[in-house]
Amino acid sequence: MVVSIRRGAPPGLAPIVDPFTDGDVREVEIIVGDPTKFENTAPSKVTDSEKDDNTGLYKPKVSTWGVFPRPGNISKTYGGGRNIQPGQVLEAAEDRAKKEKRTEELIAAYKSKMGLTIDPKIKAVCEKALKEGDKLMGVGKLREALPFYEKVMKDLVFQSELHGMAALQWSVCQDSLSRPNEARVMYEKLQSHPNVQVSKKARQFMFSFQAMEMMKVTSSPLPRTTGYETYFDAFIENKDNYTAAEEEQNEGGVNQIFPYLIFLVSPIFLVLFIAARKSLQL
Repeated sequence: MVVSIRRGAPPGLAPIVDPFTDGDVREVEIIVGDPTKFENTAPSKVTDSEKDDNTGLYKPKVSTWGVFPRPGNISKTYGGGRNIQPGQVLEAAEDRAKKEKRTEELIAAYKSKMGLTIDPKIKAVCEKALKEGDKLMGVGKLREALPFYEKVMKDLVFQSELHGMAALQWSVCQDSLSRPNEARVMYEKLQSHPNVQVSKKARQFMFSFQAMEMMKVTSSPLPRTTGYETYFDAFIENKDNYTAAEEEQNEGGVNQIFPYLIFLVSPIFLVLFIAARKSLQL
């Protein structure tokens, strides 16, 4: 048998602690009076807004963001609060005609700015000039192709497709003629062209300049004249029976005869060499 021994009072019989101390207690004075003897003061009325007599605007006094002066009667100022009946005319025919005319003018101005509306005669001339430039560029006549592209760029606005194609070809010609600065300026400008194909190709060409800067390559060290330009030009112009120039023919003939001369003269030099050697031995 286990007997537990407790010290102190058993549970539930602990002494109650007095919350008030034995020291001095703070005195509290309560004033009791007749409420009828107090003065009748009306509560002050706080107005949140006032109207400006000069401008007629409603100016809230609350100093929070989003609170701005506004007309006292918004419905009256902006024409709100109307009850529209079925079949009721919303606006006069003259007002509607003015709005439609204004809309058509804005659309026409936008199409003209973006190059969507072009005079058929000017368009035909520019298309012909672009084809002529491409033809000359295809045969390697880059300098002759530049004026055709410049004509298209001059007659049409920048946003038009024909202007973008001509400017792109013009830049390629400039780059091929060792004028990278002019080509780069145009490539940077064409990156924001409305035509997707033009802007895409311009970004590709621009990437080549960035790659050259990253690899610290400024220009090609290859010689400009190699002596084979005439053959390349003949190949580009599809000349099957190309005839070399007179100088090239003479030079080619000498080069072909020179080995035979060496072959014919070499035995004579050999005999002379043997005779000279024997004479020295004697």
